[in-house]
Amino acid sequence: MQDQEIRYKLSVADDYMNKSSSLHRYFPNGDIITTDDRKAMCKWSYTIVDGCKLSRQVAVVAIQYFDRFLCTAATLDDSLFDGRRLLSSRRATIALVSRREFQLAFISCLVIALKNHSGMIVESEFVSDILCQSMYCTQELSEMEMEVLRALDWRLNGPSPHDFFHRFLEFLPSKHENVVEAVRQLCETEAELAMLDYSMAVRAAPSTIAFTSMLCSLQSYGAISSSEKARFLDTIEVVTGMTVNDVGIRALRRGKVIKELDSVGTFYTQTYHRNNSSQSPSFYRQMMPSNSTSPVSTVW
Repeated sequence: MQDQEIRYKLSVADDYMNKSSSLHRYFPNGDIITTDDRKAMCKWSYTIVDGCKLSRQVAVVAIQYFDRFLCTAATLDDSLFDGRRLLSSRRATIALVSRREFQLAFISCLVIALKNHSGMIVESEFVSDILCQSMYCTQELSEMEMEVLRALDWRLNGPSPHDFFHRFLEFLPSKHENVVEAVRQLCETEAELAMLDYSMAVRAAPSTIAFTSMLCSLQSYGAISSSEKARFLDTIEVVTGMTVNDVGIRALRRGKVIKELDSVGTFYTQTYHRNNSSQSPSFYRQMMPSNSTSPVSTVW
């Protein structure tokens, strides 16, 4: 997975929020897109997959698609071709100065993730009428979906943080399944919170987010002995070469992996209900909860 991660890795130059600021020199009447706009859409995607009774990994994958797509946006000084394929997406560029396009791009990425990662059949009419509350027509959705796929060069199977910490937890020297499950849920919560933070999601590799989330989870979970934790981390170092002293991991641990305490409580509550519900609601109506505060229905 680490080899795959390298092929999908974003670079420092892929700071699309910085591109958004520079584009306003050429589009002075455009919308100002911020990291808060991105966070609002990410939280909304968690609500959607919760309504579908799916893993939030699907939403995390959608967020990764979205970040990669917007990284293909170009400033007017960027070269558009490398001689083989289009490097920059015109629609991604427009999405950085138009909230309507920004939302449309995110919705398209979520639909792609639902189809590709969960194998779900998602009808365009439902997305338009229910998910988007008629803000976008089916043609707009289909065209943006194809634009995203082209911009990503149809490369949709890069690893997510969930893929990494699920593998990491296979090395956890505990015979109690409930302990492993508890740590896994903590890791998921940490990683899902980290993906809300633009700087973490774009600049840190999925394996770094996963490893840092796991370290925070182990630190907060008292049912694993210090000797077990040490053996666990030693095994991961032997297999992956990752250690607690890696520069990127130290930086994330000093950062904001758990900075929104209210969100943590919400995530735990929703995770509990998601894992303990005996009902399986219909996809077509439960996907948009009645009390949803979705940003999709009007441009902010």
